[in-house]
Amino acid sequence: MAKVIDSSLLDRAIIFATKAHANVKRRGKGYPYIVHPLEAVAIVASMTSDQELLAAAALHDVIEDTEVTYEDIEKEFGKRVADLVKSESEDPVAGVSASDSWKDRKQAAIDRLAKASKEAKIVAMGDKLSNMRAIYRDFKELGDALWSRFHVSDPSLHEWHYRGLADSLSDLAEFDAYREFVWLINETFPKKVPSFAFRIEQDEVYIAGELHNEEVLAVKEKLSKGIDYLFNFAEVADIDFSGIRALLGMKLEGYSFLLREVSENVARKFEVAGVTSVISLVRQPVEFDPNHMKQFGDGFTAVSYFTDDGDAMVKLYYDFVDRREIEKEKRYATAALLAGLPTPIAGDYIKVGNRPGVVFERVKNKVSFARKYADHPELVEAIAKDFATLSKHLHETPCDTAVFPEAKKLYHGFIDKLHGFNGDEMAAFHAFVDAQPDTKTCIHGDFHIGNVIEADGQRLWIDMGSFAYGSPLFDIGTFYFLTHGKFTGANIPEKLFHTSNENLYAFWKAFAKYYFDGKDEQELDALLKPFAAMTIIHFAALSGQAEYHAPLIRNWFFGGK
Repeated sequence: MAKVIDSSLLDRAIIFATKAHANVKRRGKGYPYIVHPLEAVAIVASMTSDQELLAAAALHDVIEDTEVTYEDIEKEFGKRVADLVKSESEDPVAGVSASDSWKDRKQAAIDRLAKASKEAKIVAMGDKLSNMRAIYRDFKELGDALWSRFHVSDPSLHEWHYRGLADSLSDLAEFDAYREFVWLINETFPKKVPSFAFRIEQDEVYIAGELHNEEVLAVKEKLSKGIDYLFNFAEVADIDFSGIRALLGMKLEGYSFLLREVSENVARKFEVAGVTSVISLVRQPVEFDPNHMKQFGDGFTAVSYFTDDGDAMVKLYYDFVDRREIEKEKRYATAALLAGLPTPIAGDYIKVGNRPGVVFERVKNKVSFARKYADHPELVEAIAKDFATLSKHLHETPCDTAVFPEAKKLYHGFIDKLHGFNGDEMAAFHAFVDAQPDTKTCIHGDFHIGNVIEADGQRLWIDMGSFAYGSPLFDIGTFYFLTHGKFTGANIPEKLFHTSNENLYAFWKAFAKYYFDGKDEQELDALLKPFAAMTIIHFAALSGQAEYHAPLIRNWFFGGK
């Protein structure tokens, strides 16, 4: 026996809408207008059985297209239905024709829909999918002659409108109705595929068109091993299996590259093929609505915001920051999390206007280990033990070598940027790096107690931009230098760790006891001083002040010689 439902509200809404749209014909069609609201009802019914949403779908055009008012709807069907119908109604622009105000009205509708509730989006989906079905059918029959039927006749504007609607309705991606909507848009407004072409600018390779085996091999012929290339895929429309296999072959032959600005369609090809553990990629940035952000911090490279719902933090970077560094921060954070390391979740790579950014999980009530130790130096043993435990886990975790760089390669690069050292000294630096084992486990790259935070019982690594794989002693050497440097003028202990040189050294002794299981202090000094020198070389390479740092480097590496 069929289940009985109370459809009286929907029944009344259909009768009401039929009377309101009486004697009106659907534009360009030979049937009554009410057919469109009824189709919208059927679409909404595929997503929900909520009778008020179904009633709103039946009524969605009565405020905009008839003499019916919001108050009329509220009186007959209640405030919830009236609000849903109002959310689907465009406001006319006084004194401006429908054609002249078209784009402003459509932009306002896109913006309004992006902020709307999921219920309102479901009602809107019924309307927009019904419209898109009609446009698709008519376009197949009439071609570009179809557009003369509308207030604006430029098909690119209609594409802009419907793709904007699809973005605003993306919360409904779980439903077949949304997927049909996107498919119809892509079929009606197919993107023009550029001819295959590429150009090389230093380490960035700009590629356009569709990629098959032949196109990838043509790019390969112009590249050299030993350079870390960035393949800009912004204009790559598609890639087939032969193209993916050719890129895999390049990786196996020793070519180093990262794909960036990859479209959703192309990124999915790599993910479905299961090759993203070998070929690392970064998607194109997603448009983000700044109206959903509230500023809370302003740093040297980025402004930080909280989102309206309090769940996320947005870092919006300044124009001078290299886009590749921003992409790297997002990519590294995600790969570290997938490796099983505790770190805040990184969301989309985004843009607000022309400014790039990254969405991160908001960690509430956090405190760094540095601040915790500064406030409670009596807890030195407990904090040092916790830091040692976290550090051992980090340094024992296998690293994704498709995403992260090799520490040895990085340090060779830092050494190559030095000035003021003779040939024997430079050879000694390189030989030291070469002598380290080819370890495939993770290192932080900026390893100290300021980059671990604690919140609600969780301990998380942060600031992952220098992450790499290699000997953990590169990390330990950094912390050794920071705790043994006896800094004065720069006042680094106070700036970074909120404490004194003496307290930092006390923390090191406790940490070393747990990390190295009580290894002799003199033995540790001999082991770690050359690694500490590598940290100074890193600083010198970043600052471009090798001559200034040269005496310190010699002292730590050669023992003052």
